[in-house]
Amino acid sequence: MPVERILNPLNGVERAISVLSTSSALRSTGMVAQEFAGAEWWVQDVGPEENPKGFHTDCNFQTKTGNARNENVYQGNACRCAVFHPTVASVLYLVNNGGATAIFGQAKQFFSDYSILQPRLPTEVCIVNPKRNRVLVFEGDRYHAVLHPASSYEDSSCQRVRSSLALP
Repeated sequence: MPVERILNPLNGVERAISVLSTSSALRSTGMVAQEFAGAEWWVQDVGPEENPKGFHTDCNFQTKTGNARNENVYQGNACRCAVFHPTVASVLYLVNNGGATAIFGQAKQFFSDYSILQPRLPTEVCIVNPKRNRVLVFEGDRYHAVLHPASSYEDSSCQRVRSSLALP
């Protein structure tokens, strides 16, 4: 989504981004919407038979061109790439069901042909359970995952369905 549309959203998702971009939660991180390059989003709908989203960091790989903000260099598989992380990542939970999101106080550091998590072992972790209309905002380079939902005796397959809107 181009940053110009933050003030004139064309659909419900862009409206959610617009509201988030001017929210106190985002301002508390020091971010200013007018400084955004844009916004990326996708809807994630995980069914009862699917595994949740595994551990990862949000990033984009681009052919190495220069030394920009939030850029690391990675030369995996003989491709010299720049790795960019979003400044902030967010999740808007659309339902009350599914697994919690776990965010660790770790970021992936890329070297010429490998990457590692820093610090090696996390000293911080935040667990956020899905709740309709809850918004989770965290640093965009953090290691995170969706956990399996808690089990219950009924263990209805409906409890496993998780729908969210990711705004990295």
